[in-house]
Amino acid sequence: MKIFRSLVFILSSFALTTGYAKYEEAPLITTQALVSTGDSFSSWEYSVGDFLVSWQGNDLADARLVVSSTANSRDAKWQSLPGSSFVMAAVASVDAEPRTGYSHLNEKTAAICTGHSVENGRIVNGSLAITGALDCSALGEVGYTLTLSEVGTGQLQFDLKIENDSIGRSGLIFASNAEERVFGFGEQFSAFDFKGKRVPIMVDEQGLSRGAQPLTDWFDSRSISAAGEWYSTYAPIPHFITTDLRSLMLENAEFSVIDLRNDNQIAMDAYTNHLVAQLIVGETPLDLIERFTSYSGRMRALPEWSTKGLILGIQGGTDRILAAASSLKNENAALSAMWMQDWQGQRQVAQGKRLWWNWELDDVRYARWEGMVGTLRADDIRVMGYINPYVHELEEAEKDYYRRNLSQEARDQGFLIRRTDGSLATTGGANFLAYVVDVTNPEAREWLKDVIKTELLGVGLSGWMADFGEALPLDAVLYSGESPTEAHNRYPEYWATLNREAIEEAGEGDEALFFMRAAFTRSPGASTLFWAGDQTSNWDNYDGIKTSVTALLTSGLSGFAFNHSDVGGWLSIDGDDLGAPVSVRRSKELMLRWIELGAFQAIFRTHEGLKPNWAHQFDTDQETLKHIARFSNVYNAWYDYRRTLVEEAADKGWPLVRHPFLHYPQEQSFWPLSYQQYMIGSELWFAPVLDEGVNEVSIRLPEGTWVHAITGQEYNSEGADVALNIPAPIGTPAVLYRQDSAVGEQFRQKLIENNVIVVN
Repeated sequence: MKIFRSLVFILSSFALTTGYAKYEEAPLITTQALVSTGDSFSSWEYSVGDFLVSWQGNDLADARLVVSSTANSRDAKWQSLPGSSFVMAAVASVDAEPRTGYSHLNEKTAAICTGHSVENGRIVNGSLAITGALDCSALGEVGYTLTLSEVGTGQLQFDLKIENDSIGRSGLIFASNAEERVFGFGEQFSAFDFKGKRVPIMVDEQGLSRGAQPLTDWFDSRSISAAGEWYSTYAPIPHFITTDLRSLMLENAEFSVIDLRNDNQIAMDAYTNHLVAQLIVGETPLDLIERFTSYSGRMRALPEWSTKGLILGIQGGTDRILAAASSLKNENAALSAMWMQDWQGQRQVAQGKRLWWNWELDDVRYARWEGMVGTLRADDIRVMGYINPYVHELEEAEKDYYRRNLSQEARDQGFLIRRTDGSLATTGGANFLAYVVDVTNPEAREWLKDVIKTELLGVGLSGWMADFGEALPLDAVLYSGESPTEAHNRYPEYWATLNREAIEEAGEGDEALFFMRAAFTRSPGASTLFWAGDQTSNWDNYDGIKTSVTALLTSGLSGFAFNHSDVGGWLSIDGDDLGAPVSVRRSKELMLRWIELGAFQAIFRTHEGLKPNWAHQFDTDQETLKHIARFSNVYNAWYDYRRTLVEEAADKGWPLVRHPFLHYPQEQSFWPLSYQQYMIGSELWFAPVLDEGVNEVSIRLPEGTWVHAITGQEYNSEGADVALNIPAPIGTPAVLYRQDSAVGEQFRQKLIENNVIVVN
């Protein structure tokens, strides 16, 4: 199935190349020699707002397009390679083979246009229009126009239009260097620096195990692509920041790729003949984030109640919820909310217990709901739930009681997405089948918003997990008529906006909270909170606890100011029960260390995991209960500073959790870090323990004297190139602040007031 544009009428003219399903297998894009127009070479220079754009060189073999600022014309922030093409185009398409998921899209290129000319550059209404022609073999010469416009402070837009609809892929190629490191691409789990990689941008399930063996082969043998790849992510963003203090992004939502495998160049391309990119420049990395988020949107300030203490993930009915709250209260825990995925009931399927996905309160499972909500609110504890944009087919024989059949309502009103063959689009498995709501249909949006307002907010929920958003099929027929290949990546944005509108329309704009895993470029402008999805409950750097930290740091570069992970992880596997080669079971030590990690994120929230009765929980034993209560008070102790950072994020788009590069961009010792340590704002430094049996961490700090917030011990750093070894037994993670930091001293004093530490 071709999913971008039909090429049937031209394929007979070209030899179709072999498709490549794994993105790193694609051949390198190579630049071609510029094509002469027949006229003698002449250079030119124009100002476009605060940018200077020049066509430089002594002749065509030396010619290059250069972009700098008018304030410093010698510092080129974007330039083509001398004598080489900077526009690429191809007759190309992408399809998805059945059951392979979007980690294995099949890219097909029938023909690549070679070199191009640069015929003219002229100012039109304040923008610079560069025109020329591409040599496209059997298509002949194909014209292009590259229009450069200043669209904001430090933001230059590149609008590339290829003048032939047979072109299915277009892009820009520009210079890099071996020393330049490249960070970002939305929420990524495998790395912080992507130089040397080819990075695809396609919203997808993260996958289970993601390369860790022997589980990856086992998962893929059960369901193709179930394991995922190193590049699989719920929230890829075509945006990056480099150590040369420049940022590049695509405004396109079509499947795109950024190729960083050649040390001396960067190629950005999308499967469209109309590519729109931006170059963003600034004095600091934080400037770049601020300017990027002026496009993507900025997250509104988190509700105060959500940032005071622990949000406990728990299921099981009224008595279980009240007992858990009581046990935490008896340990003097700071508690913000009880998050109950099963507020709408559970069903038994082959994989275990799953939720019903019929978005109404199950008041059999949650008898005395109103009394429970009232009791918790009296202690300033909120209740939270769960929803996603899918609906289950309900059969009366399976579910004994329900007031509404949302699946039937959606089907009767034509709100469900259909494929090109007329069948309903589905997600899940044979015994866990659900249908996808068409959120491009205004009436369907109003219906689902009404469900949120009536069935969620109406029963007292203050927030929810707004799960999923990755399952729009690429052969969907959408109400809006838009291409499903573009709408696939936009779907999480539509889903976020729907939730946000429901909250606003209900008058709860400043108080309700929803958190999402799927996202695209403009999701931060609508979402209130993100979480890093479904990590495996283990220690590895494929899909375990380490990847949750990398996800925080990468996503923060693309506007995900408030992000966090499931404390404890999600995936557990009973090898004996499922026939898996190994078992994965959340251990006590992992739970204790993840609790410590969770206390130093924007939101501190636990998850019971896929197999709650098999995994170590917050109250499995008294030691764990005391530990989580203590760290809820650690989290509470930096509440005042957190609120300052929350307001800063809402105003500027800066992430709460930060890679040291954001404040020390010239310190190369920080560049290779991914999960080992991070900053909270500009004042606190945290190095979590992310390995089993480890009681010491290494941390790199700028030169100076640093104070351990919990022990009070002082450490002298000679500079970031020399790591410090800090004791970190369970209960005493390494969190430090610079001597005389007012924020650090306030944090330590609050730890004393909260009885986290005792000073003789």
